[in-house]
Amino acid sequence: MTNQYKALSEYGKAIFGEGVFDADFDAAEERDLLDGGHLELVPRDYEILSDNFSGGMKGMTYHAALVKDVETALIAGYHLKRVNPAPAKPTAKKAASK
Repeated sequence: MTNQYKALSEYGKAIFGEGVFDADFDAAEERDLLDGGHLELVPRDYEILSDNFSGGMKGMTYHAALVKDVETALIAGYHLKRVNPAPAKPTAKKAASK
């Protein structure tokens, strides 16, 4: 499952570029890149599915940046579900004036 990241260090920017990107690192790779200060996780929204979750009540939205192994455990345990962002609405182009 991919996560979104942003490069922080010069090394991270050289390898991954500027801005936010999606990647599917394994848990150890992710931890090394985060702990080394090369990347940061971009927070995302989750729907709370469980009555037994400290982040909020069932049905609420939880906004967090979760490392891969923690996110995997919470999703597998039916505590959270990823909320996909709404697709961007196309913008109408204005006709050029003559």
